[in-house]
Amino acid sequence: MRALVFVFSLGIFLSLEFTLLAVEQAATPGPDFRVSGAVPDTKTGKPPPEIAVPAPSDATRLAAGVAVQPGRARLGEEVTVYVKVRLAPGFHIYGLDDGGNSNNVPTSISVALSQVLESGSAWRGPKPKAQDDGSRILTGDVLFERRFLVRAQARPGRYVVPVKVSLQVCNEAACWPPETIALEAGLEVVDSRP
Repeated sequence: MRALVFVFSLGIFLSLEFTLLAVEQAATPGPDFRVSGAVPDTKTGKPPPEIAVPAPSDATRLAAGVAVQPGRARLGEEVTVYVKVRLAPGFHIYGLDDGGNSNNVPTSISVALSQVLESGSAWRGPKPKAQDDGSRILTGDVLFERRFLVRAQARPGRYVVPVKVSLQVCNEAACWPPETIALEAGLEVVDSRP
């Protein structure tokens, strides 16, 4: 009888936990990267672009790539910049807002193309996993996104969108010095207005 009650109680607990997770996800605006890195764009319904990022090794610890969607945009149109970071098994980085304690360096991303793009939102990414020491980490394949507006005054043409990702890679034993990764994506701006 005791085992049956435990299983029943566990079933209620799991059901309640999944229900609360579903309610939390439904109440959260925008994409939920906790479930998968490949979620549809909340405005267009399109999935993020495939970003070819090689598998990292213990020696490289991580690999990263960037894409702009759509790759061809009109003046005044919104585009989304996606940054994908792949971490080797056993390695992690810290969340965007802060790493959870003063010893951890949060991940930050910048785009330097102010004559063409203006920010339409803050960077968003997966919800970090809280650790016992208070740190909040990201592992595996991590997808970040930020919306930008193509400036109405931008000159039509092809542009390289420079992106810098600053982060600190750690494992259970150590953290490496913070590093900045320079990435580039292409964007074509056309003259027709939306």
